[in-house]
Amino acid sequence: MRTFHLAWAIPFTVLSWLFFPAVGQSGTWLVDNPAISIFIDEDDIIHPYLYVGNGGVRTVRVCIDPTSPLSAEMSPSIQAAIQTFNSLQPSTSNYVASSSEVPLAANDFLSVVLHELLHCIAGIGHVNVSPDVATGLPGLSTNSFAGNDGVFNLGHGADARYGTSDDPRGDDVNFFWFDRNTNNPFILQPIIDETTYSRELPELPPGHLFAADGNFISADGAGFPDIKPVMERVGFAGTENRLLAPDDTVNLRYGMSGIDEAAGTSDDYSIIAEFGGVSTTGCHVSIRFSSNEPDDFFAGCTAQAIAIQAGSTHFRLAGTGTIKFNIDKPWHFFGVSVFSDGFETGDFAAWSVAVP
Repeated sequence: MRTFHLAWAIPFTVLSWLFFPAVGQSGTWLVDNPAISIFIDEDDIIHPYLYVGNGGVRTVRVCIDPTSPLSAEMSPSIQAAIQTFNSLQPSTSNYVASSSEVPLAANDFLSVVLHELLHCIAGIGHVNVSPDVATGLPGLSTNSFAGNDGVFNLGHGADARYGTSDDPRGDDVNFFWFDRNTNNPFILQPIIDETTYSRELPELPPGHLFAADGNFISADGAGFPDIKPVMERVGFAGTENRLLAPDDTVNLRYGMSGIDEAAGTSDDYSIIAEFGGVSTTGCHVSIRFSSNEPDDFFAGCTAQAIAIQAGSTHFRLAGTGTIKFNIDKPWHFFGVSVFSDGFETGDFAAWSVAVP
């Protein structure tokens, strides 16, 4: 069994657009650079708790730690994030750069908890390179390992944007699932599996150098000024990022195609996140606020993964994942519950269909 930890390493603070314009990518699993990764193969995929290769619905119970402060304040945001997760619906307007609700100096708890739940429920990784590799504009580069030369080659092409299809990345090993036909992270194919998406760079469309990652600077350049991947490593105070971007949905649905990575077969599954309230009973994910954290820590998911089959590149989450938030940071809490479609009563019929 392997333990991993992912955190917001770049603070959710007011950052100057002049000095730190962006960061982003699309479609990876919980892997980073070789020095800190639990995996050494870019093809490893993490599935949710209880998935062992057979199809059907996997219910993941998300709870608030009874010992945590601010449990009442957290609850509406967690429930709203769970509803967004369960919907699988992508939005091309999922980013509000100047929120009328979130104070300029505050971090939107709903946006951050949605990010952490994608880590801790489904094993989804970050879209852009680790801040240990690069920050600022180069940190927008698509997530990858360094290649045989042992260094990250973080260049941009003629468009002057990082994380796009013309980035010259040398022998860097791509982690991003791209559309084989278009390498366009802002659209979804009707079928999402290994026949339509790949990480292998030779399968890019002609003329493309690297996987385009959909970060919010490149999205703006592509005509989508209101897209920002939930799994981008950077966030800004006073903003909202409360809905899934197209590439967030791609990564979730690719995993749902199962071990054979083929949609429409018997090992396909769907995930239902269930809110367990303030509890320790049957919880797969436990959320809490903590104190005495490092100043650059805002939130993080710690979980374990176990191989589904010996020698397999497919893993599943195991044990109880923990999401921690730094109580010493300024947080804004979403105050209105938005549950509908049977969630109040425990009727999950609207979400019970496997949709790889």
